[in-house]
Amino acid sequence: MTAPNITQPGGMLYGIAIGARPENVEVPHIDIRSPVATDINYPVGKRWINTVASLEFTLVSVTSAGGVVAAVWSSIGTLAGPLNTLTGDSGGTITPVAGNLNIFGTGGQIITAGSAGAITLSLPAAIVTPGSLTTTTTLTVGTNLTVNGNLSVAGTISFTDGLVVTGGLTTDTLTTTGNVSMTGAASVITIGDAARTATMNLGTSTAANSLLIQNGINSGTQTTSINNGATAAASIVNILSGAGSAGASQLLMADNPRVTVIDLGNVAPAAARTTTIAGGNAAVNDTVTLFGGAPSAGTQTFNLFSGNATGGTQVFNLGTGTGALALNIGTGATGVKTIAIGGTAANVITLGNTQIGGSIAIGALMTTGTITIGGTGLQVGTLTFGGGTGAQTVNLATGGTGIKTVNIGNTAGVANVLSIGTLLGTTTFNGPTLVTLASGAATGLAVDTSGGTGVGATINTSGATVDALQLLAGGLKVAPVVVAAGASPLVAAGRFVRVTFSGVSIASGATQTFVITNSVITGASTVCDVKWFGATAGSALSISAMTPSAGSLSIVMTNGTSATMVTSVANITFDVWVMN
Repeated sequence: MTAPNITQPGGMLYGIAIGARPENVEVPHIDIRSPVATDINYPVGKRWINTVASLEFTLVSVTSAGGVVAAVWSSIGTLAGPLNTLTGDSGGTITPVAGNLNIFGTGGQIITAGSAGAITLSLPAAIVTPGSLTTTTTLTVGTNLTVNGNLSVAGTISFTDGLVVTGGLTTDTLTTTGNVSMTGAASVITIGDAARTATMNLGTSTAANSLLIQNGINSGTQTTSINNGATAAASIVNILSGAGSAGASQLLMADNPRVTVIDLGNVAPAAARTTTIAGGNAAVNDTVTLFGGAPSAGTQTFNLFSGNATGGTQVFNLGTGTGALALNIGTGATGVKTIAIGGTAANVITLGNTQIGGSIAIGALMTTGTITIGGTGLQVGTLTFGGGTGAQTVNLATGGTGIKTVNIGNTAGVANVLSIGTLLGTTTFNGPTLVTLASGAATGLAVDTSGGTGVGATINTSGATVDALQLLAGGLKVAPVVVAAGASPLVAAGRFVRVTFSGVSIASGATQTFVITNSVITGASTVCDVKWFGATAGSALSISAMTPSAGSLSIVMTNGTSATMVTSVANITFDVWVMN
């Protein structure tokens, strides 16, 4: 409220035509000090001059608050300078109050500090901006910049120290030469938005640097996903795929002993897929190692094409290129390897089946152990060795000086059928050959040339005095060619024949000639062993002459001449063995 106009008594003034009146504001109050709020006994408009400080004031109002009356004096000039008022961005013109202008700061935003003849305005150590902060040039943060809300930067923001963002950070370009930390108890840090087409670079420096993603010692489950969305277009992930020109790069994945699952392309593809490992045209040493460690426990399993295919075509190529290579399977010097090829299905397994040269060896350096070809169970089918059409040499147990026991079809109680040799070839037994018939009534050795025209068997010894054939027990059984009885001549073609001449009558002292036509007999030099039987009792028949010729044998029989000799009337049978 405005206080009553309490004035200080003054002198009487006299004016022409108006007479005398009391002094009001015409004459200033002269003093050695400046007025204060308690100087109230003056009319409004009264001037006050401080002769010591050379200051002039005007009483602009008198107020009362709570029963206390206060004078408001306004400085209107000094001899030392022209400052009488101050004008800010708002609030209008400010005049001194009681000869003083206060310049106050705002907590957390700006502070003031006075000294002799100066007031210093400065920013506090911790600045709070009540609204947005806009800089026209570069904003440099000496220690940490904390943004509780969102920070939008239209240009470039540079940090030479750390950057801590507890709210949102949106920027077109973020360049830092120090550390950038994005932390929070449960934060979602997004680089790039869902609808933006852009190139986002992390670690583009060409100098030595490290880019670490989730590199701490975690105390909970951590998930790092790269291109792991439900892709609706082509996605390409390149890791160490640049055209390197120097240095030795390393791609290390899952080298943590706590990694228990490693998946690569473990899903049915929606289209044709190609997976290539170390497929470049290398001109230096190139090594790919799978299960190359030295395990000491547990079971190590390597599965390749082990799924149960229900369709399609599965092709496993190993060493199928045209260049020379060494393909080693189970070649370690120690440790027993069990190598199985083929399962229980009717597999088709070929080994060197298309090559036209080279060699194939199985167990070439084995000194002990067993090599088995073909099944030991109820196997049926055909097992072929050297079945080609070209000239071949098949060697079986021909190496070294050790004694070999070669069993072919040697199964007791089984009627095996063995076929050795061909009709046109030669079968050679270079050592003593023993044919053993363990039991039963079968034939131990049978030679059958009925399918051809060749000789059944030939035996050649070292000399005429060496036995060609010895019968240690038993005898020699020969089946002759038998012809029906009849008159001479009779045809009996064969190496051993039995010929019977019927109705023979040879008187005492008489002879009779019997002719056997046999194509085996080649001439006079043919040796024939002849046995006969069938003479009448009381006669004395004998062979008086035997003449072989080309294609026949003539035998002359003579009866005895004694007075008691009877005429031989009987069938006479000749057994003829053509010896050469």
